[in-house]
Amino acid sequence: MLNKTDVFSIFNRVLALFSGLALVVLNIHFVAVEGQGAIAIVNFGILIISTTSQFVGGGALIYLSKKYPTHQFHAPAIVWALISASLLFFIGQVFEIPEIHFITTLGFLQSLVVYFQMIHLAKARIMAYQWMLFTQSFLTPVGVLFFYSFLHASILSFCLGLTVSLTFTLLVACIQHLNRKKKQELNSNKSFNTLIEDLLKFGGYNQLANLSHLGNQRIYIYLLESLLHQGYLFSGIFAIFLYLAEAIWTVGKSLSSVLTSLVAESNDKVVQLNIFKKYIKLSIIGTLALIVIAYVFPKQFLEPYFKQTTSEIQLSLLLMSPAILVHSITTPISHFFSGIGFLKYNFHCALAGFTSGLLSAFYLIQHYELNGAFIAISIGFTTQCALHIYYFLKWKSNLNRKDFEPLQVSPK
Repeated sequence: MLNKTDVFSIFNRVLALFSGLALVVLNIHFVAVEGQGAIAIVNFGILIISTTSQFVGGGALIYLSKKYPTHQFHAPAIVWALISASLLFFIGQVFEIPEIHFITTLGFLQSLVVYFQMIHLAKARIMAYQWMLFTQSFLTPVGVLFFYSFLHASILSFCLGLTVSLTFTLLVACIQHLNRKKKQELNSNKSFNTLIEDLLKFGGYNQLANLSHLGNQRIYIYLLESLLHQGYLFSGIFAIFLYLAEAIWTVGKSLSSVLTSLVAESNDKVVQLNIFKKYIKLSIIGTLALIVIAYVFPKQFLEPYFKQTTSEIQLSLLLMSPAILVHSITTPISHFFSGIGFLKYNFHCALAGFTSGLLSAFYLIQHYELNGAFIAISIGFTTQCALHIYYFLKWKSNLNRKDFEPLQVSPK
């Protein structure tokens, strides 16, 4: 069932996880705990710029590429990325944030990297997209290690390592983009204002969905710290389990990007449905297999790291398993909707999941502490999944009707 592209996609996701882990180890070794705060500020600044820049297009470019020629996206995407970086630079100057020059430069580069990733997916250049992921995952820890070793181990060395990684990744993206045989592009007679309107509309829904889903993952860490006396310990344990969950989600997340690209490339709803069926089966099977492996793995080795007994680790994993499993269903459906233009429904589902999880967490964390957080995230993810399934079944039942269409692009 898995082809070469699927295998490479999963490999890249695993590599990204190990790359992130290696970066954490390197930072702890070279800049110690004292340097983690500065690094966290740099990473947060990059995330803000990258997230803000994706409100113009972002993942929605995969769908919009069916409506507009690719070259029309370049100027709006680059200009908005510059605006996003400039806004944070101004804020950083006002609040005297250290290394703000590096933060804004790295944020701008990351925005361009994400933009080219979306363009490759939009044109079904899946291997080009995967090579970009591979380049960034491989070069990030290598670049940081190089500057830590040959320069003074500092936040400057960390930023230089990221700069090298992002620059080379962007170079790979540009070379791939220029070397592609030019296909017949769409002829669009729509105005520039219409293009911007669609980029904002689709990109806004896409990014609001991403932010709601991210909140549904991270809000419990903040609530554990805020509501409990042992919140610092519990939030750390929850963060470790969340990292474990993200490792288990590897299969579904890696294959879903391929799903989006293939679905967006087709205009045949039956073909789109068949593509979806293939990838959701792989996502569920792969996730179930990894959950079983996590259950049978000897927990005694984890006790010193998790600060829990074996039985407590087992219970935590059991309570979080519903969230992990339903995520293997939600991810393919949400990426399928992105491919066919149902981006506002992704936002509705993610917002419903975040809201239900947040409301549940206030009660559950105060009464059941850490276990309450695991129950709350399962409630939030299950709510999101249930609404996604509802919308998908509604789409499937109306395949031959025209009164349930995706969010429409502007007509003029």
